[in-house]
Amino acid sequence: MRMLRIKAFSFFLLILLVLASGVRGSAQIVQNGNFAAGGTDWTTTQTSNNFPWTFDSDATYGTYASTGCIGQTCITGPDGEQANLFQDLTTVPGDSYTLSFEYNPSDGTPTELEALFGGTVATDLVDVPNNNGLLVTYTISGLVATSSSTQLEFLGRQDPSYNVLTDVSVVQGGPSVPEGGASLLYLLMAAAVSFCAMAYVSRGRFGSSLQA
Repeated sequence: MRMLRIKAFSFFLLILLVLASGVRGSAQIVQNGNFAAGGTDWTTTQTSNNFPWTFDSDATYGTYASTGCIGQTCITGPDGEQANLFQDLTTVPGDSYTLSFEYNPSDGTPTELEALFGGTVATDLVDVPNNNGLLVTYTISGLVATSSSTQLEFLGRQDPSYNVLTDVSVVQGGPSVPEGGASLLYLLMAAAVSFCAMAYVSRGRFGSSLQA
């Protein structure tokens, strides 16, 4: 009977270990990432008439955001001239996040799509191939939030045509751990589980000797 209890207790600790390792799971925190609701939940501060972000749909791409902003000012210009599209996300300071989105630059160059997370450039796609008009999924992991509110921003440029952006996603991945720290963390958790199991067994033996 005691052995059965020990096995059950060990199994319970193992379950706790697995749950602890994934306690912050993968929560999607972007709203209206496929632009099915147009520009809802998204903001731009562009005040010029240099082709700001618009929202459309068709049989090829579904629903998407698009800009044909012309010139380097679309990316590096002052506020009001940049072709910016952003959303403020609720984040956990110190946690890491993964950004993904689908993008096609359309025909012609120069083109550029710059994605920023909390003001830091996550990726900068300059004159990437058109890929025969097909969307390409870009994924950037290891983005760390520094506050409870993090701005996700896209800056777009497409001088001769119009680009396509859709299926924007930011997934929470749990606390950021330094390189090599994850292994240490799991070792410490495993040691704690082993210690608890041994303490439980010792207690059971001590209790049995008292009853004898």
